[in-house]
Amino acid sequence: MKILSSLLVFITVVLVSGCTNNVTDEVSAQITAATSDTAKLANNVLVDIDVGSGSFIMNGGKQYQSNIINVYYHKPKGFNKDSPIIMVIPGAGRNADDYRDSWIASSEKYNILVLSPSYKEDDYNFAAYHLGGVV
Repeated sequence: MKILSSLLVFITVVLVSGCTNNVTDEVSAQITAATSDTAKLANNVLVDIDVGSGSFIMNGGKQYQSNIINVYYHKPKGFNKDSPIIMVIPGAGRNADDYRDSWIASSEKYNILVLSPSYKEDDYNFAAYHLGGVV
């Protein structure tokens, strides 16, 4: 019985060590590429925001470049390069400013930059917004 158990463990180790996981390798490559892109962007100032609450406008990105996204933010007084960032996505009411406002106290207390994008219903219909463009 002991020999059989040892043999099963040996076979399992040989089989597992010979396998590769292509999905994991692909995901790892995507993460590496995204990290590289993020590092490139870190040296560029894309949007300069003031301390406190406000908003800025950006284009909708790939396939939605003619659309605009109004991003409401709150930047705490103690914000620095090591501060965390939270993105608050509004619900069906698309009231990003209210969602941002509900995070202001926590933003100041925990030194968190709050970003809340507002997607206009004219630019992002039900399928694009609520279903993430899957339909």
